Amino acid sequence: MAQRLPKNSQSADKQRPEDILAKWAVAVSAFHRNYNQLIGHVNTISLHQQLGVSTAKYIGQCPIDQLLKLLMNMEKELKKFTTQADRMTLRPTRKNFEKLLTHTESLNQLNQQAEQLLQLIALPAS
Repeated sequence: MAQRLPKNSQSADKQRPEDILAKWAVAVSAFHRNYNQLIGHVNTISLHQQLGVSTAKYIGQCPIDQLLKLLMNMEKELKKFTTQADRMTLRPTRKNFEKLLTHTESLNQLNQQAEQLLQLIALPAS
């Protein structure tokens, strides 16, 4: 079954290929930055828990379980894209650009969630 684009997205027919690639590159860059920041926080709290220094359920005001769930979703999206990328042809086809658009929107949604959690992490624990 073909994957449908969200209603608010534009089809690949209405965008220039270089614009699609540029938006995708920006989303991938933000995804990489956000993922690394989040995983850094998880590694810190994991070390503290292993050392018995902390049994915290929050980092700042961010629930750790929510953070872990987002990281799992981010990893799933990355695996999904790499699987799709392995099947993509090297030719620039409309179908490939549609896949990039869909992936870009998924990355942007995950980036938005990551940035919200990073803001919660930055807040002092209450």
